[in-house]
Amino acid sequence: MKPFYRWCVLAAAMPLLPSAAAAHSFTQPYTLPVPFVMYAWGATIALVLSFVIVGVFAAVPSLTRLGHAEGITTQGHEQPGRRWRLARASSLGLLLLCIASGLGGVQNPYANFNMTFFWIVF
Repeated sequence: MKPFYRWCVLAAAMPLLPSAAAAHSFTQPYTLPVPFVMYAWGATIALVLSFVIVGVFAAVPSLTRLGHAEGITTQGHEQPGRRWRLARASSLGLLLLCIASGLGGVQNPYANFNMTFFWIVF
């Protein structure tokens, strides 16, 4: 490929390259353009509807319903390994740490572990 065409390909590919991400930031609170009650009801309805939709479309048959007619038994399953137990314990520990730092931590959102971990890391 000639050098000119290489530059053309590079220039065409530049918009596809990732740029700096605008992540969550802790700034002054945003004033909603609607009353808070309308916002809260809308968020609640959206959350409930999303759970209803998941409940309707994610129906998975259980092992007890399938029974032994299809040759499925529960005896061949392994217990969770050491790594799974460690991951579960770590998740529970981080959740408890977030709750504790949210309730009793510093009030500055830039210095509070809860805000940083939940909105940026998680």
